Amino acid sequence: MSPGDLLAGRYELRSPIGRGASGEVWQARDTALQRDVAVKVVSLAGADDAETARFQQEARTAASLNHPHVVGVYDAGTDGDRAFLVMELLPGPTLATLVREEGPLAPERAADLAAQAAAGLEAAHRVGVLHRDVKPGNLVLDARGRVRLVDFGIARLTEATGTRLTATGMVVGSASYLSPEQARGDTATPASDHYALGCTLMTLLTGEPPFTAEHPMAVLRQHLDEAPPRVSDRRDDVPAWLDAAVDDLLGKDPVRRAAGVAALQRGGPPSPGATAVLPDAAPSPSTTAVLPPPPPPPPTTRRRLPVGMLAAAALAAIVVLVVLIAVLAQDDDAPPPDASASTSERSTPATPNPTTDDPGTAPPAATDGAAEPSNLADAVAALRDVVAQEARSGGLEGKTADDLTKRVEDLQKALDDDKPDKPGKPGKGGKGGDDEDDTLAKPLDDITRKLAEGQERGEVSASAADRISSAVDGVRAFL
Repeated sequence: MSPGDLLAGRYELRSPIGRGASGEVWQARDTALQRDVAVKVVSLAGADDAETARFQQEARTAASLNHPHVVGVYDAGTDGDRAFLVMELLPGPTLATLVREEGPLAPERAADLAAQAAAGLEAAHRVGVLHRDVKPGNLVLDARGRVRLVDFGIARLTEATGTRLTATGMVVGSASYLSPEQARGDTATPASDHYALGCTLMTLLTGEPPFTAEHPMAVLRQHLDEAPPRVSDRRDDVPAWLDAAVDDLLGKDPVRRAAGVAALQRGGPPSPGATAVLPDAAPSPSTTAVLPPPPPPPPTTRRRLPVGMLAAAALAAIVVLVVLIAVLAQDDDAPPPDASASTSERSTPATPNPTTDDPGTAPPAATDGAAEPSNLADAVAALRDVVAQEARSGGLEGKTADDLTKRVEDLQKALDDDKPDKPGKPGKGGKGGDDEDDTLAKPLDDITRKLAEGQERGEVSASAADRISSAVDGVRAFL
């Protein structure tokens, strides 16, 4: 292949980005949409029609993913005796280049990069897509410095040509990052990707994969038979939890690897007394169902109690009224209370109770096990924390992350300006008054509107939309 070649009558090859055993990567121009792309090209020699069709099916399923740690896959197809995968063009570098230029990474940075890759793998596994070739060279940094998984589906074709390759002494895939079950020739599973992630994390932390040898077949034998080295044997500044996580990921038993993934997602050891929760089981690799996009959040202004609970509250109020009338009837002959005392007592309004004074408003719900907000300030703080968490984890992206962060700051400023301890501000108790409702309504409405716009642009994950909408409703419950 050479510059100027046209794939499928559409993708003009411009300059090579890299070459490997599984094919070539080119910077190319999509002449139909007039944009620069990355194109991975592999030979179809040795692959039958069924295997080629499965590659295209799996690549197109990967294209349906919209995740901050998965590269955008635009197209997949064949051109003569070559298959190609068209992807988003990333600035890089790959993690392989990063380690080659900088050496072993700091434990915190390596763990964070691996956790991002684990999140991308989980998203792919949920729609039945396996990567099969996770390694530092297939983890690329985007313009925001986030890890993106690339080359989905390519390893399936290299597996299909395995007889031809091994006949000449070559090894299918990347031997240094191949799971024991793949080395035996067994079917790959999500746990196989997790093992490769463990090998990758070992490389990020120590500069080399767990097993090395002069011949790839010797490396495969080590994956099958030898206990993996501990990170702590190669460097002494790695936290114990991270050392244990890598050891779990490199377990010969695939079931054990889930504990390593959970530790990366948690970012440390479990809290004392906490019960470890393993990731949800991924569907079969044959599954290709695509999750539907989340619906936009409803324009609710406050939570309402269920009809049954309202009816029960109304009935209780009637009972209380009947009892009160009976008591007053019995006290008709009692002397009147002290006028001076009753005047001061009756002039002081009771402090509203957000759980009982307004039967049409429910208290804000707790978020992700956090303590339930007991006042407006706590509810605004909870909303601010949720937006910050989702922006850090990738649940919010691009312009939406910036917009929501700014709107939450506006909301906090409006609350601070309207606090009762400000000069000239009367106290309002546990709930806001009419002025406070008006002051906070606009930033809340802006947050809801920006969240819906972000969902339409694909910059908000379903879980982030749910969490932020719930936190917004939690603030509105105190207005």
